[in-house]
Amino acid sequence: IVARDHYEQAIKLYRIGGRMLGLANALQSLGDLERRQKRYKEATVQYSTARDLYRMEKHMTGLAHTCSELARVAHALFDFMGSIDYLSEAIAAAQESHSPSVVDYVRGVQQEIQGQHAEVSR
Repeated sequence: IVARDHYEQAIKLYRIGGRMLGLANALQSLGDLERRQKRYKEATVQYSTARDLYRMEKHMTGLAHTCSELARVAHALFDFMGSIDYLSEAIAAAQESHSPSVVDYVRGVQQEIQGQHAEVSR
């Protein structure tokens, strides 16, 4: 509850201040919290808003991370096509970021999801 309050307060302040990257980062963090608590629909809202902001700001690293998390959430909700779409966007953003660690992160999420999908298929 305390963490959620802090994130919501940060989101409010970043909105007021017009600091879009800070706002996107706070939304991403709140989405992470929601996802860890298995509140997938709430996480989707936070991640989707962060995704839009990262796109607007052309922040490919943030976009890659957020799309990866959206893929995880979609997969958890059995939206496998959505998961594939988000992963495709994450891979494209990671490549555009020119950061090997971001590319590795997205590939790790992709492998994690593929491993989970294989388990579900059995």
